[in-house]
Amino acid sequence: MMWRLYAAAFELLESASSTVGRSPRATRGWTLSELVRRLSASFPMARKREIVRLVRELVALGVLRRRGRRYVRVPHVAFVVGTLKRPRRGLSLVTPEGEIAQRKYGEVRVRESQVGTAGHGDRVLVRVLGRSSKGASEGVWEGRVERVLERVHVLVVGRFMRTPYVGYVIPLDERFPYEIEVAPEDSLDAEEGQIVVVELLRPSAAHHPPVGRVIEVLGRDGDPGLDEEIVIHKYRLPVRFSEAARREAAALLPIEGDAHKRRDLRGWLTVTIDGESARDFDDAVSIERLPDGSYVLGVHIADVSHYVLEGSALDAEAYERGTSVYFPERVLPMLPEALSEDLCSLKPGVDRLALSVLMKLDRRGELLAYELCESVIRSRARLTYTFVNEALAGRARSLSGVVSMLDEDLLPRLLGALRAMAELAPILIARRQERGAIDFDLPEPVVLFDDEGRIGGIVRAERNLAHRMIEEFMILANETVARHLTERNVPMIYRVHEPPEEERVREFLALVRALGFSIPRRGLREARDFQQLV
Repeated sequence: MMWRLYAAAFELLESASSTVGRSPRATRGWTLSELVRRLSASFPMARKREIVRLVRELVALGVLRRRGRRYVRVPHVAFVVGTLKRPRRGLSLVTPEGEIAQRKYGEVRVRESQVGTAGHGDRVLVRVLGRSSKGASEGVWEGRVERVLERVHVLVVGRFMRTPYVGYVIPLDERFPYEIEVAPEDSLDAEEGQIVVVELLRPSAAHHPPVGRVIEVLGRDGDPGLDEEIVIHKYRLPVRFSEAARREAAALLPIEGDAHKRRDLRGWLTVTIDGESARDFDDAVSIERLPDGSYVLGVHIADVSHYVLEGSALDAEAYERGTSVYFPERVLPMLPEALSEDLCSLKPGVDRLALSVLMKLDRRGELLAYELCESVIRSRARLTYTFVNEALAGRARSLSGVVSMLDEDLLPRLLGALRAMAELAPILIARRQERGAIDFDLPEPVVLFDDEGRIGGIVRAERNLAHRMIEEFMILANETVARHLTERNVPMIYRVHEPPEEERVREFLALVRALGFSIPRRGLREARDFQQLV
């Protein structure tokens, strides 16, 4: 993580440069002990000897110079530390670390001839050369990679090929532009054309390709599961959990001892509604229609935060993954199975901890009152979109097959709840459309697989009223939580859709007019204008 120390050092230097004329520090410089103290505060993991070595390197690079016992910034010499991105061959961009550097330089462009041995995702030290004066990139800061501080492409997926003397691997990721040389003794007996994982032993250098060794043979084109393995290795997706995370997950207990602290909603008629192939059951809904025609709608989300404590091994694993990754017939969960498939899965007939949004709405869909609470729920049934749609159309043969507690009194209640949901959802949809909501309602493809894991066909996904019901209820729950946070000035990340760029709108208008469609008189200013056009 030395790159973080470099980033902290250059952010300190940029800060000093930005205060020239206001702070004597910018011209007086720092003693070595002052630099050690300042950088230790910015990056506590750094050892003193690492900081001393860094200061010497900054002097060698011409960034600092000695003036007696002090080190001063050399003017007009600029570096940034950042992550190299290669969106396409021939174009490399570096996003600087640090707020000051980001504000000053934005993204620094690096020409192909200036990239050196750096690859996509590497942490690099870049010398800022100046602003471009040519073509479309005029005014953009340009730089040269001086050093690779941390390499990301240690493992590369590619196609193994042979020559009479040596093997080589052609990377499948075009952002890694070099073929990798593999000695015969390092080929793991890979055959011509096979897809392999190669470990880099030596990066590319001037006129010399990178060198690596094959550590795994994934298979040949068309092999079942090969595409999944390529994606897993290409994006370095974690497959296994650490031993510490598995131990923490195994030690977690069900809800005993915690239920009395929460709102007990186990008496409510709560169900999950998902697709037939759903693997996660992390949200559930409940509804009651009151005599005055109003509704009490409940949206319940599995309370993962109760089990995953900040700073724990589980927290670290979840942070590294960021999300569960879904393949057609496989999932890489964000959390160990003890959580993702058990304690945080709202399976029918078992008590589960949840975070609930309870909303009272009038017959027009107006929100009258709400409550956000930690709760205990018990799902009564695992329903599917298809089943709910058929039940509402009167085509479902029996509910007993999906109700976990076979109580005859429960069946009419369940049907009544589904009808109430079917009444409320169109009301909510109409209210959103009045506000200018856009629904493209585009069909999604569903890939079907045979028993051997090969593609058996592609069909159009059906989107029925049951899908719309759950979508609307989740949107309403999110809007309610957002309103609650906004009214209390709670800092939060909101999911928003920025308006399209004006140039893109002009291009779209030209296309629409050419196709003979009429445009709203006021143009396309707001979402409702696009809605009318759609």
